[in-house]
Amino acid sequence: MERSDHKPVFFIGDSFSPSGIDDYCLMNRNLMREDTGYFLCLRKVRELEEGSWLVNQHIPHLFRFTETELDYLEGRYRERAAMIAELVPWDDPNYGIDEEWAWFYPYGSEARIGQKIELELRIWNHSERERTFEVLMEEAEGLEVAGEVGKVTLGARETGSVTVPLLVTEGKGPGVRVITAGLRSEGIAVDQWVEALVKVGD
Repeated sequence: MERSDHKPVFFIGDSFSPSGIDDYCLMNRNLMREDTGYFLCLRKVRELEEGSWLVNQHIPHLFRFTETELDYLEGRYRERAAMIAELVPWDDPNYGIDEEWAWFYPYGSEARIGQKIELELRIWNHSERERTFEVLMEEAEGLEVAGEVGKVTLGARETGSVTVPLLVTEGKGPGVRVITAGLRSEGIAVDQWVEALVKVGD
C-alpha cells in the first residue's frame, strides 16, 4: 500500500514477525527451494523499496528488517535446509517436509454399493531429474480397483496424476471406507503413503 505521506506498507501475511520467521505448521508447505518458500519470500522482502514497512495482521505494529537481519534469517534458514536434507533419505528434502507431494483427489467421496468412481493420485516430482512413479494400490474391504492403474513419468519439478478407478462392493455395508496406496520410484519405496475416504450410502 502506498500513500503520499507515508512509506510503503507491504502486507506480508502472518509468516513473518519482528522476531523473524514463523514456520511451525507442516501444512504451510514452505518448500526449501531457491524459487519458492521462504527463500523466495526473503528475496521479495529484499527487493522492496528502501524504508518500506511490513505488517502482519496479528501484530499491531509495523516493522522492517535490516540487511544484516535478513542475512541472519536467510543464513539460519539455509542451515535448517541442510539439516533436513541430511535427515531425508531421498534426493530432495522437500519430500520430507511436503505432506502433499503425493495425494488423492478428491480426498473424500460419496458413493453407493455397485457404483464406480474415479480418484486421481496427484504427484509432485520434487527431484531435479525425471522420475517414473509406480502406484501400488493396497487392499481395502468394500473397495476394489476396477481397472489398470498406470505409471506416470514426470520431469524435474513437474506435477502429474494417475487415474484410479474404484468399484464400491458390498463390504460391511454403509459407512466410511479407506483406500490407501504406496509409491515406488528409483530410491523411493513407501507403503500406505496416501489415503482417501469413500462414504458409502444405503
